[in-house]
Amino acid sequence: MTTATKPRTTRRMCGVGAFVLMGSLVLSACSSAGSEGTTPSDEPASGGIPSGIDPQPLAETTKITINTAARIESFSALFLADEMGEFEKENLEVEFTQIGSADALPGLGLDQIQVMGAAPNGSLFNAIDQGLAVKMAIPCYANSVDRWWVRKDKLDQADSLKGTTAASAVGPGGSSILGLDAYLQEVGLGITDVTVKQFPAADVPTALIQGAVDSAYVPEPGARAVEASGVAEPVDTMPKDGGSAQCVYIFGPDLLTERPEVGAAVTRAMARTVRDYLEGDYKANPEVVAALATALDRTEDEITATPSLEFAPDLEFKDDLFTRMQEIWLEVGGILAYDEPIAPEDLIDHRFVDAISG
Repeated sequence: MTTATKPRTTRRMCGVGAFVLMGSLVLSACSSAGSEGTTPSDEPASGGIPSGIDPQPLAETTKITINTAARIESFSALFLADEMGEFEKENLEVEFTQIGSADALPGLGLDQIQVMGAAPNGSLFNAIDQGLAVKMAIPCYANSVDRWWVRKDKLDQADSLKGTTAASAVGPGGSSILGLDAYLQEVGLGITDVTVKQFPAADVPTALIQGAVDSAYVPEPGARAVEASGVAEPVDTMPKDGGSAQCVYIFGPDLLTERPEVGAAVTRAMARTVRDYLEGDYKANPEVVAALATALDRTEDEITATPSLEFAPDLEFKDDLFTRMQEIWLEVGGILAYDEPIAPEDLIDHRFVDAISG
């Protein structure tokens, strides 16, 4: 069932205000005083966004801050761009911070952070609905190797699966819910026929192997342990080319509205990194493996222990996935603080990836 998306009424808060986000107090700021502010999509970016993928160095060395919760392979394009000098080619000086996404989000809205790498989730969407002037701008990758796993004694059996518990490191409010919903529909069930519970990431494989849950979203490298146990099988139901709904780089108002040319430079640097180093089975290239190990603070053995992600320099967002994600969350309940899906154009700024293809 498809739910119509709603046009968003802007509710930006002047000065430094506050709103409740999933039980946490989150700060927000607006660009000027007044009863109504504007979101980045309400007015054209000054100077426009230059097109192309080749370096177009900024006139002056420009410092920006990029936050991720951890140095993980999902952010390979980001950290490898720094390691290989692609940001330097754009006259960018990048400071990396490592703060949990929920704690970093207010700083993104206040321009203390310019870019945040994160998985789309209900908390982000609630913040945007409440007026935080941020948008998803760059997908991290095209496809992930991570999958949902189902215990063999429950596989493809609607009667056995109904009423069971599924495990995820982020609970039902994460984008992996798309794959679980698709699988349940295949076997004749709906998302409310199971209970998705949040487990510590390190405990998810063990919970599935020991039978504490009957299905689980198990990222690499934890999936290797599940595979070795022989008790479960992966189900290939995550959306094809759906990486844009699993991991994104989010821009704040600084790059969306005030300095879009800087956002374009960040995008170009990462797109070149993907083109030159991360296409195909990049882990078969010893030079790339060595550079990734340095960039991600891992050993080369740790890098090669898992399959390559699928990257593409001309990544695009699949808008329909963000609408479907919200529909599922609304069906589950208790995740979103609004009752109709936000339109994709209020969540995503396509200008930066569109500029790569000219």
